Amino acid sequence: LWKLKAIDKTSEVVSSFAEKLIVYIILCVCFLLLSIGLALLIGYWLGHNFYGFFVMAAFYGIVGLIIHLSRNRLIKTPISNSIIQKFLN
Repeated sequence: LWKLKAIDKTSEVVSSFAEKLIVYIILCVCFLLLSIGLALLIGYWLGHNFYGFFVMAAFYGIVGLIIHLSRNRLIKTPISNSIIQKFLN
């Protein structure tokens, strides 16, 4: 019985993360295309297309630094809590 429960919980966790992974991949593609379009628009406003890509790179560098500095609170803890909650339910 415990083997069946373990298999059930494991399959539930794996399928939940697979579903989230697919959604995140789709969102990343949309976000990438939006970023390219925004970079081209900013470059058009500034006079050269590559200026827009520099502005977007600086923006993402700052966002990446903020996420890196708060990675435990934003990423590690919620994922750990989600895995624990899935196994305990």
